[in-house]
Amino acid sequence: MTEEKQAQEAELPSVAAENGTEEATEDQNPTPVSVKSQPDYVIGIDFGTDTAVVSLASTKAIKPEILRNDISNQKTPVVISFQGSERCFGDLAKQVSTANRESTISGVIRSVGVSADEFKSETPYCTSKVEQGESGLEYQIKYDGKDLSLKPESVIASFLSKFEKFAKMKMKDGETAVASVVIPDSFTDSQKGSIKSASKIAGVEVVQLIDRSAAVALTYGTKRSEENIDNGRIMYVDVGHGYVTVSLYKWNGKTATRLAAETVSNLGSAIIDEFIFDELNKECESKYGQKISKSSKGAIRLRAACRKLKEILSGVPEANITCENLIDGQDIRFSFSREKLERICSDSRDRMLQLVNKVLSDAGTDEQVTACELVGGGFRVPWVKSAIVEALGEDTPLSYTLDSMAAASTGAAFAAASLYEPTGGIRRPAFDNLARVADNVGLYSIESIQESHDEQTLTEAKDLHEQMEASDLEAARKKEARNKLEAFIFETRSAASGGGKFSELIIKEECNTLLNQAEEWLYDYEEGGSRDDISAQNFIDKYDELKAALEPSCGKYLQAVKDDIARKDKELEEAAAKAAAELEASGGKDDHDFRKLSKPDRMKKVVLNKEEGTSLFKDGNYEPASLRYKRALQHCEKFFDLSEDDKKEVDGIKLSLHLNTAMCHIKLEAWDFAMKQLDEAITLDPNSCKALYRRALVLERKKDFDEARKELLKAKKIEPDDKAVARLMERVEIQIKRQKAKAKKMAQKMFG
Repeated sequence: MTEEKQAQEAELPSVAAENGTEEATEDQNPTPVSVKSQPDYVIGIDFGTDTAVVSLASTKAIKPEILRNDISNQKTPVVISFQGSERCFGDLAKQVSTANRESTISGVIRSVGVSADEFKSETPYCTSKVEQGESGLEYQIKYDGKDLSLKPESVIASFLSKFEKFAKMKMKDGETAVASVVIPDSFTDSQKGSIKSASKIAGVEVVQLIDRSAAVALTYGTKRSEENIDNGRIMYVDVGHGYVTVSLYKWNGKTATRLAAETVSNLGSAIIDEFIFDELNKECESKYGQKISKSSKGAIRLRAACRKLKEILSGVPEANITCENLIDGQDIRFSFSREKLERICSDSRDRMLQLVNKVLSDAGTDEQVTACELVGGGFRVPWVKSAIVEALGEDTPLSYTLDSMAAASTGAAFAAASLYEPTGGIRRPAFDNLARVADNVGLYSIESIQESHDEQTLTEAKDLHEQMEASDLEAARKKEARNKLEAFIFETRSAASGGGKFSELIIKEECNTLLNQAEEWLYDYEEGGSRDDISAQNFIDKYDELKAALEPSCGKYLQAVKDDIARKDKELEEAAAKAAAELEASGGKDDHDFRKLSKPDRMKKVVLNKEEGTSLFKDGNYEPASLRYKRALQHCEKFFDLSEDDKKEVDGIKLSLHLNTAMCHIKLEAWDFAMKQLDEAITLDPNSCKALYRRALVLERKKDFDEARKELLKAKKIEPDDKAVARLMERVEIQIKRQKAKAKKMAQKMFG
């Protein structure tokens, strides 16, 4: 570690110092931190290459919650697309990236502090134009019809503002929050300065930067008891999309000392995607005589297929995948094997082995590593694990106990919260459980960091940022108002045509005349005028005007619809409240997502949470898996207006989720929670053999063998040849015989 870095880390101030109060000594009365001077919340921001995750924790309870973005996902793609005078973020930006690739920016964290040539060579999946400006790399994009140069700091500022909005959605008016941002361990002082400048541009109060390895270690230590980690030498391997970080920490109670850490930027899962891309591209050239340019629309589709192949091959030896519209409008089918993947990644495996060995060497000790904790999206790749095992030996267990998605952001929240620990004899148990890093190694007070921008450049960047924020806000208001008007016209016309509920209450001819006039007005500005000629307020006024004009012909219909919506909302709230109560009872938290999403959009949430739960379950993370399954069940309760076929589909998914959740609780030996889930499953399908079998399994573990036998008899009627049912029945019958024999002996002793 450099002297400059040591000095910077040592400057991390206490809260008392930051608030202008003296720290207490033995000869002074301690001065408690004023509650008013403390923020209500801390935000942990894991700003990755591919995705970002944001955590929010109260400075009182310190229980970080993973925040959801605009479309209710916990992970937000770090992609921004500029369209006209509007910015799109995350999933929406990814959707439009194919058509707008030159003004779409991804992997921005890798552009901090590097030259344009370095960025282009190391981040081929970023399709935006990049040039070397006078003061560093600049993105060249189109915004509001003009060419615009943007520095990485301005792009990062856009994301920081967006992430702060996620937090404010959870906060009450008047509540405050500060942020801690996760950075790669390899970041230099200059790169840290870029993050500070970005926070100033965004107007987001960042109080601390934290190395990724330190953030992961803090989460690991905070979530464990002192007895479980004391004297442990834990290695953390974080295989991200763009960076791989390997670190080794020695634990003394709840304090971790960093022995060594190393980060590389050419070994993440994106490199694996590129290897697969190159192989498939060779196949395109040899079979179809056409090579896919790495910055083309086809490359975006092919990379998506590469990522999917990589994920599939982590679980199966061979896989097939089809890339749509890849060459001359043709769909191209590819086959790939795990053996081939390992062969083309052999150099990467060797570098992973060297990286782990370097950290062991830098630690300067021959003591055995107690365990190796793996996190990040790429750790499931088989050769990653084999390289680690080769370096550490088979006696060192590999563990996957942390939530890979949230480990770093949660650690950042813990680190920020510790800055506001009360002094002066005031104790809060929540702070006692926080892990610490010795000498604050890897934690950097924002005040100790020099900004990368001079004052004039910073002011100009702030002004541009504020203009973009205002433009986005107006665009969102206009879109919302226009969609509301258009939906009202469409729904009312459908009802007037006799195809809707309560349509008999409409005077159809008068209604259609007014709707036609409104529709003509709506589309006139798009066909003949400029989109800038009309504001959100124009749409709002037109909506109010149309509703008032429709009152004589549609008033009764509109009131009936309003009453029906109120009834459905009440039913939805009751069902959601029931699901939330069940989740709270078993340690989870309600997401308070009461939006009326369409069936396909809501189903995406269900499937996403279910898949995440299954992935966690496979890695032995049973408690986080159960919470994912329960989150999926929450979403299942938020469908509305389902047809009979749709209801059957949702009930089938709910049955599977209850069974999966029960299995998690069985693994955790939480028998009562498991039985509650199985009761729900039986309610949905009384003939579910799996539910009956698992009920019998729980009853066996609770030593209620007679009831277990009854459940197995029901299961046997449904599936006579089920081997698992037969084996469990055999065990239960043996226990019943033993109980009877024991009862007989006791009776003989009592009555002779």
